[in-house]
Amino acid sequence: LGELLASPLDITVSPWRVHLFPLITDAPRCSGPVLVAVFQVSHAFADGRRASALARGLFGAIPPVSPPPARVPCSATRLARAAGKLPGQIAGTVSLARRSIAAGRVLSAAESEGAVPPKPNGFPLTRVNADPGPYRSARMLVCDAARVKAPGVSVTIGAATSISVALSRYLGDTQVLGAEVTVAVPDPTGHSRNSYRNVSVGLYPDVTDLRERAARIAADLAQRQRRLTDPRVAAAAGSVEFVPARMLRAGVDGFDLSAIPETVAGNTDISSVFRGAADLRLAGRPVRFTAGFPGLSPVMGLTHGIHGIGDTVTFGILAGPSVVPDIDRYAEILQAAIEEVADALNSPD
Repeated sequence: LGELLASPLDITVSPWRVHLFPLITDAPRCSGPVLVAVFQVSHAFADGRRASALARGLFGAIPPVSPPPARVPCSATRLARAAGKLPGQIAGTVSLARRSIAAGRVLSAAESEGAVPPKPNGFPLTRVNADPGPYRSARMLVCDAARVKAPGVSVTIGAATSISVALSRYLGDTQVLGAEVTVAVPDPTGHSRNSYRNVSVGLYPDVTDLRERAARIAADLAQRQRRLTDPRVAAAAGSVEFVPARMLRAGVDGFDLSAIPETVAGNTDISSVFRGAADLRLAGRPVRFTAGFPGLSPVMGLTHGIHGIGDTVTFGILAGPSVVPDIDRYAEILQAAIEEVADALNSPD
């Protein structure tokens, strides 16, 4: 699995692929050998929700009916269409820039008045905020969903609280930590393949009362979601819809991935997706649990996927061995933190 996660798909060949590993022993919640299916998907092709829907199509009882593929125009036709769009794209980019500048002034005033939550500050780098290198290590912790959530506390918040405890202990009781949390956003067109954003959320390792810590994390997430959905923020951010593709590509190619920032939006990444009822089957056998692994980046060597199906939730841990050389130790710390947080959040006191 680590080797697969270190090997991106070539989307010019296929945007997704399924790998099957038979006769795996000692799997959680299984009494005998199991068949593990690894559904590898390019993020350019689908976000977490769409990938989950695709997996349900593969392993569900009734496969969806796929429409016939659209005919791809020849290169000359595509080039002519692109040339025809260019003048309008340039004019649109200039007009959008002007509107974004004006919207930025409106947003700044709204932030000053408290009508829009301010842009969050970054978090200091830790030793897990380093280049993960070319290799990957993955681990999974399978839990009862009821142990991750609590009355008034969602699975995402319960998981983030557990991660805050574990990461702080692993790093040596760090007092300031944050996470980039994946948040779904509305897709007005219904055609977007990636309807989500990452928001910066504090993990508050300095708050010793775990129920209060969970409440602080939840309040942070609510603030970030409120800012994310405010139309003034979207207007000030502008859009790339008018930018010619070659200009976008040049901007991406020119980005210096080796530059180390002074702060990061999160010390780790938390992606939480519920994948529905546990009614999927493969080779006549039922699904037992599901996991996912958010990708690493040059300044993020440890990420967490929180994925549920039926009444189970799995913590997927992905790390670069050069950044987290003792991933089994971290998994043990996280397992203990999950139990500790579950007891605290469900305590009658």
